[in-house]
Amino acid sequence: MRQTQHQEPISFVCSVLLALLLAAKSVYAQPAAGPEPMDAGPASSPAPTTSPTPTALTVATPSTSSPAGSALIVRVHHIPPNTVQNETTLSILANIESSHLAKEVLLYVRQQGSRQYARIVFQRLSTDAIQFSALVPIELLTPGIIEYYIASRGIQQAAADTEQLHFASPEHPHPVTVMGDDDARWRRDLLAQHFDNRSRLQVHTEYVNFGARDSITGTVNDSYWRAELDYTYRFLSWVYSIRLGAGLLLGQTYVSSLGSLAQIPDPARCGAPVHSATDCRVGVYYGFAELRFRFGRLVRWDLRPILGVGPQSFDGGASTQLIIGHDPGTHVGIGVEGVSHIGVRGWLRLAWDTVPRLPMSFTIDLENFPNNDALAMRLMMNFSYRFARYFSIDLMAGYATRGWQIGGPTLGGGLVTEF
Repeated sequence: MRQTQHQEPISFVCSVLLALLLAAKSVYAQPAAGPEPMDAGPASSPAPTTSPTPTALTVATPSTSSPAGSALIVRVHHIPPNTVQNETTLSILANIESSHLAKEVLLYVRQQGSRQYARIVFQRLSTDAIQFSALVPIELLTPGIIEYYIASRGIQQAAADTEQLHFASPEHPHPVTVMGDDDARWRRDLLAQHFDNRSRLQVHTEYVNFGARDSITGTVNDSYWRAELDYTYRFLSWVYSIRLGAGLLLGQTYVSSLGSLAQIPDPARCGAPVHSATDCRVGVYYGFAELRFRFGRLVRWDLRPILGVGPQSFDGGASTQLIIGHDPGTHVGIGVEGVSHIGVRGWLRLAWDTVPRLPMSFTIDLENFPNNDALAMRLMMNFSYRFARYFSIDLMAGYATRGWQIGGPTLGGGLVTEF
């Protein structure tokens, strides 16, 4: 009886343990739940990849290759150019649909080999059209190759800092060949030296005194005064510039027609009234047209015909000058001028611009002005100072002598405005 009472709890515990083991076995025997197997189908093409951009902006794939249902709605239709002349402007044209969905459509352009793109915003050509244009900066249109691509920014369906590519890409921009040599860049640099001014209006005057000379009949003041007003336009091509002007030259001198420095003046050569036996009043009012030709970058040639009227008759003449070097800048000028009844003069000029905004020149002048008579010489120093982009002033001072024994001052000045 005691034995039976002890066996009953043991049998109960064993029954419970056996039931737990059977339950655990049934649980672990079930397969683990997993994802349903995918139906086998045709192999799909790999997802298109986009090239990384060199900028920090997020760049989307081009709209021309966007799948259906894409949020990229702005569309750009563009026919790219392949070549352009370096002396012309280049406008990139495009038809842009739904441009209102973009904050701005951009042209990125650079010279080949440069890492930095210039950024230009497309502008609408008219208010009700889809035609847009972006002007390439002229400084990029030098001989060689430029590269560009087109993108838009600020599309409504994209973040504010994203860009959508429409034509080419930063890694693979479209190349355009710029034809010609680097002459256009040189002309732009030359125009910059003129402060981007092609026109010049100048008034200039000079007084030359070769000295007061005593004669058997009195004192003769050997001198003349000259003034000119002219306008210059610079083409900066093989015809470098054209210059139109008018001037006058009035003088009082002696005549040495009989071999003496104090002879009675010849009426045929002294048109104005004679105040003494050796006093000769001469002069001419004239006009001129001057062309400056360019040969390469360091040689220029001036040619100026002159037509005027003096006290007795019409007068004619010409002037020419050869300039070697940089103008403006350091150069040498050699020239000659002749006017009937007035005389001939030749000069050698050395100019330099080592001091900023203060170009200078030194001139040696041999002449027989103003009465086509005895030879004289002048030594002159010229200073120019530019106050601003449009205004400058010229000052000249020197010494003049005729006969190497008697001399006097030579002074001059001018005002120049450029635009």
